[in-house]
Amino acid sequence: RASSSSSSSSSPSVGIFYATGTGNTKRVANSLKVHFGTLADEPQPISASNARDFEPYDAIIFGAPSYLWEKHRVSALDYDTIEPPFENLRDLEGTKVAVFGVGDQSEYPKNFCDAVGILHEHFSLRGAEMVGMTE
Repeated sequence: RASSSSSSSSSPSVGIFYATGTGNTKRVANSLKVHFGTLADEPQPISASNARDFEPYDAIIFGAPSYLWEKHRVSALDYDTIEPPFENLRDLEGTKVAVFGVGDQSEYPKNFCDAVGILHEHFSLRGAEMVGMTE
């Protein structure tokens, strides 16, 4: 994807967005920012973001906690605010996207990190080049 961020060394080329209930996903997002340094922007809560916030980035990292975790009701549904614009349903074509999830698999074994799969499918349908697989 050709964007102004790849031609400007002063603009971060990696965006980091997250949803969190207990703060764990935010802590991981902040750790990723430290790892990427000036290549990444400051992590942003997905609930305060919209699809247009992704436009400046060549790569985006999305973080989510366990899906439908009852105590704080944080879920992939927080990502409903970032539906693609109607005029371009494949708005992430050419953008590298990684998704990470945190959660408590012993406490929530039926839905531990379900959001990772849901978000992977969502961003794939929007044309993103999904990176970072696991088995």
